[in-house]
Amino acid sequence: MSGSDRLQLEIHLAHFLFFLRQPSEAAKLTSERFVGTETILPSLDENSGIQSKDLAISSDSAVSARLYILKAAIDSLQKLPVLVYFHGGGFIIGTAWWPIYHNYLNALVAEANIIAVSFDCRRATEHPLPAAYNDSGK
Repeated sequence: MSGSDRLQLEIHLAHFLFFLRQPSEAAKLTSERFVGTETILPSLDENSGIQSKDLAISSDSAVSARLYILKAAIDSLQKLPVLVYFHGGGFIIGTAWWPIYHNYLNALVAEANIIAVSFDCRRATEHPLPAAYNDSGK
């Protein structure tokens, strides 16, 4: 590969990998997040009739969860199946209150007539693995 071909390849790679960067030491310590930082408050979804509520699971760590239940089922004595949901994101991005997961679980609970508990756990890089696994088992 000649020098000009290599330079052209590097330019093309730089064009497609623009989002990669070498983080500074400060960025490594504060773990700047660009994705998955949005949150949505627990509420009654008027369209689906799903009520959500945040719960503290453990006081000794940052383990918490969001409960999703059909508002009509709260007053009834009907037993419903429970779905335990661990959000995606590779234990790096997103939370249990990220709008994507919140809206998905509202729709899922309404359609399947279940109760869902969406767990949140500590994320890397502030809390390297196995912290998220340990949180998930509490």
